[in-house]
Amino acid sequence: MVAVALYGVSVLGGFVQDDRRVILGDSSLGKWQGLVYAWTAPYYKNDPSAGAYRPLTSITLAIDALVFGKQAWGFRLINALLYGLVCAAVFELGKRMFGGETEAFWLALLFTVLPIHTEAVSNIVGRGEILAGGLVIVALVSAMDKKWGLSMLMFFLALLSKESAIVWVMPLGWLLWKSDLRTEKKYGLVMIFVLLFGEYFLLRWGILGGGIFSDNASMVENPLKYVSGWERVRAGIGLVGFGVGKVLLPIKLSYDYSFSQLKLADLTGMWFVLGTVMVFLFFWLCSRRKKALNWGMAFLWLPLLVTGNIVKPIGTIFGERLWFLPSLGVVAIAVYLSKFGLRSLRLSAGRQVVSAPLAMTFMTLILILFAGRTLVRNLDWLSEEKLFVKDAAYVTESVLAQNNAAAMYLMKKEPDGARVYLDRAESIYPKYPELMNNWGIYFWQKGDLVAAEARFRKCLEAYPGNGLCSGNLRDLKMGVK
Repeated sequence: MVAVALYGVSVLGGFVQDDRRVILGDSSLGKWQGLVYAWTAPYYKNDPSAGAYRPLTSITLAIDALVFGKQAWGFRLINALLYGLVCAAVFELGKRMFGGETEAFWLALLFTVLPIHTEAVSNIVGRGEILAGGLVIVALVSAMDKKWGLSMLMFFLALLSKESAIVWVMPLGWLLWKSDLRTEKKYGLVMIFVLLFGEYFLLRWGILGGGIFSDNASMVENPLKYVSGWERVRAGIGLVGFGVGKVLLPIKLSYDYSFSQLKLADLTGMWFVLGTVMVFLFFWLCSRRKKALNWGMAFLWLPLLVTGNIVKPIGTIFGERLWFLPSLGVVAIAVYLSKFGLRSLRLSAGRQVVSAPLAMTFMTLILILFAGRTLVRNLDWLSEEKLFVKDAAYVTESVLAQNNAAAMYLMKKEPDGARVYLDRAESIYPKYPELMNNWGIYFWQKGDLVAAEARFRKCLEAYPGNGLCSGNLRDLKMGVK
């Protein structure tokens, strides 16, 4: 109920960012063949080089389109409902992690109101994060309850929702190894795991071909793709500290952290120091052999092996949506430490103290502040114009954010409003193709056709075959307004 109340307003919003590419750009959505096409095509249609194959996510979007049509409110409504189910699953997981309902209640409630989740829930394409995260949690709960068939099914479905779920084979394997099953049954289940993995990779290879492990991120989307492996690992550790900061102190949330908003020098400098401290904290807390702590650390660190660019570069340097499951780890650790702190305080006082009411008041205040921040941030995601222009005000070092804000003004045929953002973007990364294209549109709208043509041609010289620049140059020459 809390999840639906927080995100109910999102149904008033439209399509934002990749929603257009994934939903509006897919002509099969809204037709029955879309259910089949979800299995036989990459997640980003006609773009296997992106390395994304998420058929279950695509199927849910196809069902939404059949039921509601290609209307943003229907997709957004289902996201909010699915998020509510995930939060309920977090409560069930919390009972098994902490061994009681009180801690599980606070875990689920804090998880529900985290402002960093707005990108995953309010952005329709965050569906993959919600599905994969929820199915992983159900798989773990099923394994803890020794329901191995259900656990393996949920894990396989999580893989089909988003490829980053693959890291959860490690804790599932650990739970299987520590179970009281007979050895031959354990080996049988391991073989099923292997067969599931084999089928999954065969599906990916059949659909993506050479793009099975690839990504097509440019310098703008992910500068970590263009540094050495050691620098990337150092930055990945730094991203842990940066992400925990965004979970606990959700100010200046942004849809974009790309070039050069998140600087490599910061990630390998001050944030790396904080991340290193957290590595040592990880080993120290794990040495205490507390179940809740160990699971909290698993949720924090395991997904970041992939999404933190540690194992290999991915399509982005950082994204709030990628902290959907790691944030659960942060909350689990916080709930444990608060419980441990209260217990220590009572023991040291030798009597029942007023710490519990004070702690309840403090937790309630945190919940209210986080819920309020989530509501406000959710409003930003109602439209591209509001999101792009608002974020550009403080994401001043991101060429993508500045260029997107300029595009909003150009779409309204207000070139003078776009100019300040174009100038900022130019000072950051002048060779960004979308920026070069927007400069051409700017001069076109200002009536300087010679300058506009020059910009489009300059774009095509740097990026031959670029669809945006070639299409606009063609329209310019034909006199199309």
